[in-house]
Amino acid sequence: MKHQASKILATIFFLLLGISVSITQAQSPQDTLNQYIFDLQKNPSDTALREKIIKLAREMNPPPAIPEEARRHYVKASTLFDDAKQPSDSADAAEEFRQALLVAPWWGEAYMKMGLALETAQRYDDAIASLKLFMATKPQDEVLRKTQDEIYKIEAKAERAAKDKEQAAKEAQANAAREAQAAAEEKAVKERESSRLRQFCGTWGRVSNPRTEPGRGLVIGLNGAGELAVESIHGNTDRRNATISIDGRRIKIHSPGVMSDGWTYDWDFVLSNDGSTLSGRFSSSVPEGLHSEHDEVWRRE
Repeated sequence: MKHQASKILATIFFLLLGISVSITQAQSPQDTLNQYIFDLQKNPSDTALREKIIKLAREMNPPPAIPEEARRHYVKASTLFDDAKQPSDSADAAEEFRQALLVAPWWGEAYMKMGLALETAQRYDDAIASLKLFMATKPQDEVLRKTQDEIYKIEAKAERAAKDKEQAAKEAQANAAREAQAAAEEKAVKERESSRLRQFCGTWGRVSNPRTEPGRGLVIGLNGAGELAVESIHGNTDRRNATISIDGRRIKIHSPGVMSDGWTYDWDFVLSNDGSTLSGRFSSSVPEGLHSEHDEVWRRE
């Protein structure tokens, strides 16, 4: 009976031992590393997790090997960085380094080179973050010193870039304000000019001819260019080619004759202060020397 009990206890002991070994094997550093990498690939911006991966990789003996896929991205990145001619080229290289570090996120050299590529791409904050991860891999003291000094240089560049950006924004804002002011002033000038011209617009009936009907007098308006133009004189639209000049409240109208009769007609008027009448001199003439003129008063219809 005792012998049977001993066998049962021994069996239980070995079963528990086997379970313990299985648990230990499931929690091996490599398995933990693999799980960390899997989690990082779902959240690449998790810097704390990267630091845990770097620490775990440093403690592993032997250290984890660099996968071939990571090397492929690393070589592509190094080639792009060496051939870079502008910041966007360096940004492309940094992206390839990033891909390599998603596969081997403990790889110090890749962090260092990505930091330099990001610096050249003028992404200074990202460059500093990458170099700090490189420093977390614990390179030699001399390399640590150089890397920290490089971070100081990048910080200076970042501060200068921020000031330049702020200054550029201020200049852009000032330019926009000047342009808006100039546009407002130009609009005001045009409005004043339009108002000055519109005071002459309308239908004017000659006071000396009380039978003048609306639309049968002198009709002045603004053309498509915003200029004063004669629309008709005594209902005759052939005189729309008449020319107008103004000087303050004074308006001069010159109209060639109708149907090539050779006559020309000129009005030299002054607008009254209340804008209700035009008064002045009317004259007509022909090339043969015939000429007549008299005073006229026109009232706004």
